[in-house]
Amino acid sequence: VHRVVFSEKPPQPIEPRTPNFEDFDPIEIVRQCCLLEQNLYRMIHPKECLNQKWTKNKEEAPNIVRLIQRFNIISCWTSTTILRRSSLDKRVKMLKKFINIAIKARELNNFNFLQEVLAGLNSSAVY
Repeated sequence: VHRVVFSEKPPQPIEPRTPNFEDFDPIEIVRQCCLLEQNLYRMIHPKECLNQKWTKNKEEAPNIVRLIQRFNIISCWTSTTILRRSSLDKRVKMLKKFINIAIKARELNNFNFLQEVLAGLNSSAVY
């Protein structure tokens, strides 16, 4: 187990006014997803990357498989969250929220989460 030491304290969380997703700040969404994905990345052993083991025998690369599953879950969640809105105006509003989330992910260098969100936005149902 590696101990991580930071040079500064983490930023204060941005708490939403209500438990509705619409009220969650895009920066805080990206921060929290970054923390979750960091744990998944840290669990990957270099041997899991050799010869694309995850395509041949999933048991030999369980952490990469977990990360791929998360990618698929987040991209599906992105498109589903947009499409579940009852009106076109609400869908447009949610689409804009996810675009803002993608922008914040880029600004915070969270490229995996950025790609997950972009995959959801590029879904044929949303596009």
